[in-house]
Amino acid sequence: MNRICSRILLGVGCLSAYACGRTVPAEREVAVVPRPAAVECGDGTFRLTGGTPVRMVGGAESDARMEWVADALGEVVEPLFGRRLSIGTGDASVPGAVNIGRADTLPPQEAYRLTVADDRIEILAGGPEGAFHAVQTLRQLLPAAAFGEDGLRAVELPAVRIDDCPALAYRGLMLDVARHFFTVDEVKRTLDLMAMHKMNVFHWHLTDDQGWRIEIRKYPELTRVGSVRKRTLVGKDPGGEYDGSCRYDETPYGGFYTQEEIREVVDYAARRFITVIPEIEFPGHAVAALASYPWLSCTGEQYEVRQTWDIDDRVFCPGREETFGFIEGVLDEVIGLFPSKYIHIGGDECPTKMWEQCPRCRARMRAEGLTPAAAAAGLCHGACRALPAAARPRTDRLGRGARRRGLADGHRHVVARDRRRHPRRPSGQPRDHGPHDPLLFRLLPDGRYGP
Repeated sequence: MNRICSRILLGVGCLSAYACGRTVPAEREVAVVPRPAAVECGDGTFRLTGGTPVRMVGGAESDARMEWVADALGEVVEPLFGRRLSIGTGDASVPGAVNIGRADTLPPQEAYRLTVADDRIEILAGGPEGAFHAVQTLRQLLPAAAFGEDGLRAVELPAVRIDDCPALAYRGLMLDVARHFFTVDEVKRTLDLMAMHKMNVFHWHLTDDQGWRIEIRKYPELTRVGSVRKRTLVGKDPGGEYDGSCRYDETPYGGFYTQEEIREVVDYAARRFITVIPEIEFPGHAVAALASYPWLSCTGEQYEVRQTWDIDDRVFCPGREETFGFIEGVLDEVIGLFPSKYIHIGGDECPTKMWEQCPRCRARMRAEGLTPAAAAAGLCHGACRALPAAARPRTDRLGRGARRRGLADGHRHVVARDRRRHPRRPSGQPRDHGPHDPLLFRLLPDGRYGP
């Protein structure tokens, strides 16, 4: 009997301890990254608990994307209390709640005002994006000591009013998964960190000499062959040339994303108000593609996926008509996977050495009156206005002249890097490019892109 009573008392004691729990005090400094436009500190604190309700005010819930905001808030508090906050709706802000509403007086979309008072939290935003950013600011106001604690009763937030709106519309991060592959979970973690810092563009560098990372169903060898290199250079080449002094890890390295995984990442990013821009390299940085389909190169040789770094002379062959069909087929699938306004095709660091030696490329340049061969460096991005002219007869033969008219009214764009010549590679870098290059137009399905 005594043993049973002891166990009952122990259980009641544990429940009482959990119910009482610990309250983590607010941190004194209001430290938010990036720094908000305006911060006004107040007196007192708000006590956030697992029972604090979330209230969508004044019809804010009518925008379906506010569900993403609620999900984001749930992700913030669940690690603290082991559950998400309950969500309701109402006409006005109420005490003791996290109130989220829209404000027509704020600039549209990304602007917000976050007010933490001793009796409530209020988020007013110009749109769902702004409300989402306010939640990320709220995350940063939570005391660091609260994370990793068990049995929390409450956390305190400092009284403050924050008015914020991004200074830059494009706030991006580029992740190169061609040289070093990231799993889907690692990409998602990157997106989470971007969201916390209010970044809104994820530039996903998916192809390069060292690996092709995106499934293209029309060209399965790109992932069967091009996604794996048989070994990787260890460190930096000590002698400046890749020779016998180089050390390799002698370990196959690879990976790629299926189209289902691509869609999963794009959706995950969208729910964090992040746009994913893919980059598919063309005409340089092409060795992984050439290893998969040798007929895309000037020589037709069977290459291996590159195991070293730097810039490679082996690039797509513009003297072959098949090259244009290939990149059009690739872009057609890429376009269907990414709803972003922009599709990036790299376009830089393309040496012309192979073109100068290739009979097909020389014949095309002679037919178009192109001299020297370096003028062809603008192949797919309008970096110069020479070789792209070679595309015009094919465009007309295929009856795609209407494509240019469709682009004029479109809403999507193919872009490439605009970089000055590399000081040590005068033939490898284009100087500039423009949006009206005819070769760009011929690569795009009718009416699906803008100029």
